[in-house]
Amino acid sequence: GKVSLPSGIGDVGGLPAFTCRAWGVFSFSAGSRTLLAGGNVASITDSGNGWHTVTFSTPMPDTNYCVTLGVTGDSDSNAFIYTASQQGSDTKTVNGFRFRTKYAQNAVAFGVLVSGQASFSVFR
Repeated sequence: GKVSLPSGIGDVGGLPAFTCRAWGVFSFSAGSRTLLAGGNVASITDSGNGWHTVTFSTPMPDTNYCVTLGVTGDSDSNAFIYTASQQGSDTKTVNGFRFRTKYAQNAVAFGVLVSGQASFSVFR
């Protein structure tokens, strides 16, 4: 269904408003996932080797949604680059999605990031 917003909310130069369908912030380490805040998130689980699986409380109507990701690691070194990415066609379903966290030190030697904090938002 459609949600009607009061006049002026989300209307910038005649552009439509699009709402976030799910979002979350969680910490992770050693197989543990702790949801710090979020909406439309039933669970976040450790899928092994740096993979995280997010399950929606209410499924999406299809897999044509956009996932934005962010990640920070536990190292204070500015030599580290942290990444979060989806890989492969099996990373999104109507019930949720999965993504992997990795790091690079001095722009080389990528490894699996096993502790830190990640965030995501889902738009459709």
